[in-house]
Amino acid sequence: MFLIADSWQLVSWNYSSNIQSVNGTLNPKTVKATSTGSNEMATLTGVFNFTTNGITCATQNVNKSIWLGKPGIISQVVDGSSYYAGYQICPGNHWAGVAWNGPVTSTSWSVTPGISYYSNNTTCNFTLPSSGYSSVAICVNATNTCGTSSNTSFYLTKKGYGCGSFLISVSPNPSSEDLTVTTSVLNEADGTQYNVVADGIELVDDSNSKLINLAPAEATTNLDTRKFRNGIYYLHVRFGEDRYVKRVIIKN
Repeated sequence: MFLIADSWQLVSWNYSSNIQSVNGTLNPKTVKATSTGSNEMATLTGVFNFTTNGITCATQNVNKSIWLGKPGIISQVVDGSSYYAGYQICPGNHWAGVAWNGPVTSTSWSVTPGISYYSNNTTCNFTLPSSGYSSVAICVNATNTCGTSSNTSFYLTKKGYGCGSFLISVSPNPSSEDLTVTTSVLNEADGTQYNVVADGIELVDDSNSKLINLAPAEATTNLDTRKFRNGIYYLHVRFGEDRYVKRVIIKN
């Protein structure tokens, strides 16, 4: 009768060039960075042999990634999507998130003054008001026993359109002198309404000739209609790729 003993055994360790062993034991193994001030990933590889009755039948390497130094940023997200320069958001509640390399004992968040927020080590929840702010700036750093990371920033601008239902106010209609056009958006999420600037405003007659074509600088625009004959006209208001048409009557 033969007793066959099968087992995996840890036989050695391999180290990436930026770490080294600080103890002579095989298990547990203690390592440290080869130089101070390191902020990078290191790899520790355990070499395991499978033995049967003292004969090595297989060898398996098991890698362990180790972050050296202060916390490092892995990724930034806004509302679950990857952050990028020029990121735009609608008014309302949002969250900015970060993923860190290495352990984190605490974080420090800063947000544009006046904007309410609450945070933890990986997430900052905030509310962009429907008026008074055209953007929000968020900054965060993280600390562990090795020190404090460099700052990671988000800069988010408020969308000018695409956040809800577009509202176009035209008055007076019929018009005899000036036609006042005001553009706004109704945020369907929270019921708030705020003014937005349209990308373009055109006044077109019944033969489709453009009588007025302008890019407004403000949400409220006055159009001089005194020089046009009485009749029916069409006001075209453009937000990005979206175009809205209002029927206008001129009675001078």
